[in-house]
Amino acid sequence: MRKSVGFSSLTVVHPMTMENYYSKDNDREEDKMLLEPLLNFYQIGHARAKYAAKIAWCFNHWLKVPEEKVNKMISLIEPLYDSFMMIDDIYDDSVTRGGIPVMHSIYGFAHTINSINYTMANCIEKMLDMEEPRIIDIYIELGLDMHGGNGMEIYWRNNSICPTEKEYLDVIVPKTSSAVLLGVRVLQLYSDFSENLDRLAILLGQIFQLWNDFVNLKSDKQAQAKGYCQDISEGKFNFPIIHAIQTHPNDDQIMNILKQRTTNNELKKYCVSLMEEYGSFDYTLQTLDRLRNEAFEEIERLGGNPYIDHLIEYFFDKIEIS
Repeated sequence: MRKSVGFSSLTVVHPMTMENYYSKDNDREEDKMLLEPLLNFYQIGHARAKYAAKIAWCFNHWLKVPEEKVNKMISLIEPLYDSFMMIDDIYDDSVTRGGIPVMHSIYGFAHTINSINYTMANCIEKMLDMEEPRIIDIYIELGLDMHGGNGMEIYWRNNSICPTEKEYLDVIVPKTSSAVLLGVRVLQLYSDFSENLDRLAILLGQIFQLWNDFVNLKSDKQAQAKGYCQDISEGKFNFPIIHAIQTHPNDDQIMNILKQRTTNNELKKYCVSLMEEYGSFDYTLQTLDRLRNEAFEEIERLGGNPYIDHLIEYFFDKIEIS
């Protein structure tokens, strides 16, 4: 058993604050109107932006960047990440997130999309204030990865084209890794730590995405929060679904169910039973174990990090209790 340290034992934990979401100079009352969907999303307290902030502190175990710089970077990551999740909800035509109606169902598409675009413009302005031009280059590179991954996911879904496992890991999953990579690369600009951390950040993104794919189809808790097997209702090609389709090309049952965007729980249960029969969930867990081992090897190569050890074990513990 690896010795790990929980998030709560980090010497500094950045507090989530609404101040991060406002523009630099605009009237505060006007900002509250412009950002209403995003501010409500923040107040609901969805967990992923919090994880993104804590992951930055985990990597700072190596980077040793001053607290002020880390907090400034996190003040960019949190609103950007929330914006990305709200975009995902629109792309996926989601109904709920965390058991709460999605923001565009409350405020409408126009107000929600405008609040997202306004937030992204605010964040770029704040990046320029950090007086490090390479931050913009990093943001553009990873933004292209994220939107490119989203675009290919939408294209494959809309055209009923099942990607290969490699395409999924190389094209779609980087949208998950991009938030981690953005924080790590920006922090490293202010650090003397010269080792390349990209591989570990990408592995963490892959672990998180495959974990999310697994629990979406197998977790009772996830079903209560987001709806039963919501990925099937959204017609998504997630990792277990891809395995089932690619390893049984002559059986078109799963593909036909995905095309329907069904909300019929009995039909979704049948789809899950096919994936169980084809060993797709076992294969997903085996792949997660492989990625976990690769991540631990990379952590050791970099000199050890008890906080990231704990982060990885945290996700695997959640699989076991889901």
